[in-house]
Amino acid sequence: MRNGALGTPRLADAAAPCLPALARPSIVTLAGMYERKGIRDLLHAFAALRERVPEAVLYLVGEGPDRAAMEQLAAQLGITQQARFVGFVADPRGYLAQADVFVLASHNEPAGLVLCEAREQGCAIVATNVGGIPEMLDGGAAGLLVPPHDPASLARALEKLLTDRDAHARLAARALSLPRAARHALDALAAHAARRLSAQRFASRVHETMRPGQCGGAYRGEGRALL
Repeated sequence: MRNGALGTPRLADAAAPCLPALARPSIVTLAGMYERKGIRDLLHAFAALRERVPEAVLYLVGEGPDRAAMEQLAAQLGITQQARFVGFVADPRGYLAQADVFVLASHNEPAGLVLCEAREQGCAIVATNVGGIPEMLDGGAAGLLVPPHDPASLARALEKLLTDRDAHARLAARALSLPRAARHALDALAAHAARRLSAQRFASRVHETMRPGQCGGAYRGEGRALL
């Protein structure tokens, strides 16, 4: 995954890593650097937000093929110093724990499991109203929902949570009330993803082993060594 670990069961009992203190107020996104993750929209929204909240800093945690293009856009928008591309982080819980606002600007997001992680860290959340995101945010009760592809609405939502203490406190408290069913769903989906990844790796190793001239050996039983 290019957006860091999602707090799967293997991290449940691990201590969150210590990080340098984030600048405040801090906005954190945990997402792969892809156009479809709405990174371009987020950068435009952040540039607009800084006109009203100039001290805000954006941390982009994740890696991906569009990172260079996004860094170039940040330079064009004049926010290079305030939009900090962190790259891949294996355990990003330290960023979530310090975030004043967590944002997910995806154009489509079937599950949005990272929102469960953000909720468990008590984040005030802004996210796009697409796919499975509304369900992860209790229909909008546990986070502000905005339309996708809409930097202006995204900027207004971010500003609200950075300037309205009551709204921020209310959403942060609601985030921590993550239902037990949602936690079970997170564990089940994480386990499914792990099984799928293992199957993909197994298939890849079979493909490498069964090259022309080697198929006979694999079918005779040497392939069992792959298990």
